[in-house]
Amino acid sequence: MTAKTVIVGCGNGLCGDDTAGLAVAAALKEVKLPEGVELVEAGMPGVGLLDILAGFDKAIIVDAVMSEGEVGSVLSFHLDALETARPCSSLHGFSVAETLSLGMVLHPERLPKQIEFVGIEIDPANLGPGKSMSLPVQDAVAQAVQRVMDLLSQEGLSV
Repeated sequence: MTAKTVIVGCGNGLCGDDTAGLAVAAALKEVKLPEGVELVEAGMPGVGLLDILAGFDKAIIVDAVMSEGEVGSVLSFHLDALETARPCSSLHGFSVAETLSLGMVLHPERLPKQIEFVGIEIDPANLGPGKSMSLPVQDAVAQAVQRVMDLLSQEGLSV
């Protein structure tokens, strides 16, 4: 069966709390994902995210967010609410929100019909080269994994 759903973990593994999305993707590698689901550790894909998403019916993007919420809280929402949180997968290029907005203008037919976002609220003071993930963000990884699995089961995708 061809994968119809993609889970994309985004982030910079060398910048403290911005590692959150990649940490969730790494944890999901240890879980038996349902048939038809592909996992991509994208790093900081920039506009390359559009190529990653092409051909899928559904996408779940996991990333660090800064929305002035409590550090370590897990947020999930549909694509249309993405602008209210600031995903920070790319500190030197197109963010996830900017990339998806661009994709919706240029090639909406290439994007999945359904795009969900799971984010872990991070501490903006804990970004930078050589920093480790803060404890609240580390603790939130398991909750974010569960949120991704819940989204899959809501779509009837279960192991």
